[in-house]
Amino acid sequence: MFKKAWSIALTDLISLWKDKLSFLWLIFLPILWITMMSAVTGGGDGKIPLGIVLQDQGILGQALVENISHLKGIEVKPVKTEEELTQLVREGSISLGLVIPINFSANIQENQKTSLKLILSKRQSSYFLEALIYKELQRIESQSQAASFSLKEVEKIKPLSNKQKEEFWRDAFQNSSNYWQKSGLKVEYSTVEKEEGIIPQGANQSSPGFTIMFVLFGLFLGAGSLVEERRAWTLARILTTPTSRTSLLSGKFLAYFLVGFIQFSILVLYGQFVLGVNYGSSILGVAAVGICFVLASVGLSTLFASLARTHGQAEAFAILLANVLGMLGGSWWPLEIVPPALQTVAKFTPVYWGVYGLHKLITYNLGLSSILVNLYVLLGFAAVSLLLSILLFRYE
Repeated sequence: MFKKAWSIALTDLISLWKDKLSFLWLIFLPILWITMMSAVTGGGDGKIPLGIVLQDQGILGQALVENISHLKGIEVKPVKTEEELTQLVREGSISLGLVIPINFSANIQENQKTSLKLILSKRQSSYFLEALIYKELQRIESQSQAASFSLKEVEKIKPLSNKQKEEFWRDAFQNSSNYWQKSGLKVEYSTVEKEEGIIPQGANQSSPGFTIMFVLFGLFLGAGSLVEERRAWTLARILTTPTSRTSLLSGKFLAYFLVGFIQFSILVLYGQFVLGVNYGSSILGVAAVGICFVLASVGLSTLFASLARTHGQAEAFAILLANVLGMLGGSWWPLEIVPPALQTVAKFTPVYWGVYGLHKLITYNLGLSSILVNLYVLLGFAAVSLLLSILLFRYE
């Protein structure tokens, strides 16, 4: 049986190889689309843009900007004027604007009231950035107070000139900064639920998301050719030869699986080496997601071919269904930004379990053990859909 199934699969693969239009739909179109969407959504580094207008010329204003620029996940964008900063926030080019006023350093050193100005957008949540800025502001204030206290203690022992005071204060401030950085205090986090708050952007969203969707789309289109073979009585004629229905359907399954997995591998490699997406340290995990998702897609596409009546109907519904499942499952945009109700609906689609499995490996840099649930659910989709397709498939 396996020999006949392999022969049927090989025949289909050779036929596909000769069809140049298939490469357009399976490889070139997905690559073009993924590249375009990655560029539109802003690259793959995932950093949050923060615009800063530095009006203060003192040491504390510069130190605050430097500290913020060293924060992981933040990209500081220097802006010349407050008006320009306001316009950038309004356009959505940056998530939050920060204005450091002229007397910022002097007011803190003299322990006087001072304030920073934040320019917010109603369309974007900036609470995370605000909390980081406030934390760094507290750090600057603590260092300044430590330097001022040290200066007062030294002056009790030996009077200093204004120039010496300034130099001593700067040295004390810098030393307190070094001490802060070398602090041995650490906080360890234990996560008991899925990771929240990390939203994939650019190629980190588009590459895995559309890789999954286009694999499903390609196999759905392949189901259309299976419908055409049934309509043209090709399948019925094959069954007049010493070929069982099991061998015939197994050969079709095998051909679809190989096509889907090859397509998945090419798109993943393109994302890794051309778009710069880091698919994590678990190559085995990425391969496992690919295998399980392709199996689920093969089952769904064959079930789809069992229900479709004409080739045109199959192609039309293939485009519609693949896009709808892609939108619901997280191919088009991160599910973190959609309402909770839609996030719940997404879990009933195989696309969700494929996309989120890859995001665990890419965004969270987790290993194979973290995606076991994803693999089990995809295998469940595969088992149910393959069983239904075997029961419902018509050969003539």
